[in-house]
Amino acid sequence: MSSIPVATSGKIVLNFAWTGPNTWLGGSSRGGLDARVVDLVFQGATTNVSVHLPENIYPIAPQKFSFTCRKLMKPFLFQWKETHPDSLCVTTEQVRNLALKAGMFEKGRPTGPMVLDSSGRITQQETPLRSDISIDLEVPEELELGQTYNLVVSSDYLFSLSARLEKQHQ
Repeated sequence: MSSIPVATSGKIVLNFAWTGPNTWLGGSSRGGLDARVVDLVFQGATTNVSVHLPENIYPIAPQKFSFTCRKLMKPFLFQWKETHPDSLCVTTEQVRNLALKAGMFEKGRPTGPMVLDSSGRITQQETPLRSDISIDLEVPEELELGQTYNLVVSSDYLFSLSARLEKQHQ
């Protein structure tokens, strides 16, 4: 994965990192909760930006993840262009108006027919339920143009999620 090669004049570079567990009580497959995605909602943006988290992570130090950027290319055909940059080049105004939402998943109701699996157990497909939780973002008063910042989302076993912008030290 590579960074977006864009001039940073008048902008900052944004990376994403997660710290703490992203599951509670074993995750959605075991009746608990999972944080599987963090959506970055930029005011007036035409591109959907999110970060997809792997299952059962528990990084003590912030672990970096790529962004997923989806832009609708042909509206009537629902054709999307998807990229996975390691960082984003954004204006300070975009950061100050940024909203963060965590997609929380829990075990859903069973759907479809019951099936006998290879081990002799009767199973049924389940639809996970998603709910979105807003995450407060702590932004420093002064942002240095051209500087790289880590957007660090922290979890306390999903009881509380918080986010902060940290200047990356070279």
